Formats: sequence, C-alpha cells, structure tokens
Amino acid sequence: MSYPDPESYVEEMAYDRSGFDTRPDIGLPTGLVRRMLRYFQGNPVSYFLVSSPNNTTPTILPDEPRAQSAVIQIIGARMIYRTDGTNPSTGTEQILPVGTIITLTGRETIKGFIFAAVGATQCSLAVNYFD
Repeated sequence: MSYPDPESYVEEMAYDRSGFDTRPDIGLPTGLVRRMLRYFQGNPVSYFLVSSPNNTTPTILPDEPRAQSAVIQIIGARMIYRTDGTNPSTGTEQILPVGTIITLTGRETIKGFIFAAVGATQCSLAVNYFD
C-alpha cells in the first residue's frame, strides 16, 4: 500500500484554494472553514430571556459580541420572526408554536433576528449564545 505524497497534496489544496475561500456570488463572502465552524456550536457564552409584549412590538436579540451561534426556545406564546432585520408581519410570516427550538448560525443572522408575539399575549424566548 502506498501513501500519497504530502507535497503533491499541499499543491493540490493550493490549486483548489478558491473553492475553499469565499462565495461572492451568494450573499456575504464566507469561506468554507468559517461556514463549517458555524455549524459546530462552541462553548456557551451567555443566556438571556427576551420578551416581546405583543404583535405590534418587534424585538431584537441582545448583543453578544462573542456569539457565533444561538439556540432559541419559544416559551409563553406563539411568535413570528425574520432574520433579515425587517419587522415581521402576522399576515406573511410563519407562526411558530410554543416549544419550538430555533438554531441561528453566524453573526449576521443573530444580529438580523427580530421577532414578535402573534397576538396580545407576551412571547418570550430563552436564548443561549455559543462562541
């Protein structure tokens, strides 16, 4: 059994570097390694309980500079949300029931997450940030 020559492997990786670098044609350019790290959650950074009092008061998540991903559980009441930073609308967004768990990956998605309760009942989220 023969083993591949390490130098030829390094040369091949250098040649294919563009495939591991960025994808400027799809949103913000992000390399493969960063996308892979976003998939794997790191160590817990902080925990927050965030509430939206009703459907007319959209709420953003607290800022946590170290967070690279977030796991969110809906408690209290149903909710609607968006991840592009615009206010959700009850007529066009999906309605998520109590107990739903959402995983956000990447700073852009976390900072763009905005949610609101579906009706007049307060909706709360248990938010865990990971690095």
